[in-house]
Amino acid sequence: MNLFKKIQNRVMRFKAGWNARVTYSSYKDALAACQLGYEDYEIISVVAKKTRHFIKALETMPQIDSASVCGMYSLLYCLFKKHKDSPYAFSVLDVGGACGANYFRIKALLGNEVKWRWHVVETPSMTEAGKLFTTSDELSFFPAHDIEKAQKLLNGIDMIYLSGSLQYMEDPIACLKNLLSYEAEYIYIGRLPLRERERIITVQKHLLSDNGIGALPEGFKDKWKAYPVTFVSKRELMDVLSKKYDVINEFHDNSGAVAFWNVRSGGFLVKKRSKAE
Repeated sequence: MNLFKKIQNRVMRFKAGWNARVTYSSYKDALAACQLGYEDYEIISVVAKKTRHFIKALETMPQIDSASVCGMYSLLYCLFKKHKDSPYAFSVLDVGGACGANYFRIKALLGNEVKWRWHVVETPSMTEAGKLFTTSDELSFFPAHDIEKAQKLLNGIDMIYLSGSLQYMEDPIACLKNLLSYEAEYIYIGRLPLRERERIITVQKHLLSDNGIGALPEGFKDKWKAYPVTFVSKRELMDVLSKKYDVINEFHDNSGAVAFWNVRSGGFLVKKRSKAE
């Protein structure tokens, strides 16, 4: 990318951030201001093509970047603690996992040393795109309205994986409460923007190229896309988690930070509390 393009992108990002300082009374109102949100065909097409390129790159060398290191660490930690001597597949409910990049990344890192049952829950359109990447019975895709089916077919969940997705749910706290009812052994929540004060609902703007892993594929022109986002407070999140789970690790990263809302990005790996405790 040349210097002019970098400067142009910085200016565009600043303007987008400034224009996004509007709050909404509901997710529905925020979505109305975004038109298609995450069901935007261009976003889905870009993510799918980027995933195809990413899988190809993984054939040469496993890749862990700054945005994924906490999630990969959490998976490896849980595998070691719970599953190192188990003959069974490690089961993951990946909520908001796009076209399965998280699965392909850890699979490239560990090869066939670990067997997986990895269920991705996504929007209907992203689910259809993801199904094109189902090359074995380890990986499956389900639309959000079938999340109950996705968790039941796992027949017990080792980990619920939420990387950069909880904040885009219609109601993040209600979603989390529902996920807790599945009684997963571990939950990883990463790249999550958190406020110190009350929650706000707004519209987040990103360049089309920001979606997915890697550079914008050929045939697409970079442009702004918008989708609703809810920034919840850390206290609100922990009040829900602490009812059933204990924090093993708290992560600090800037991948989900939003400076003008005083929102800091982080994440948690939590473990279900035993009934005896």
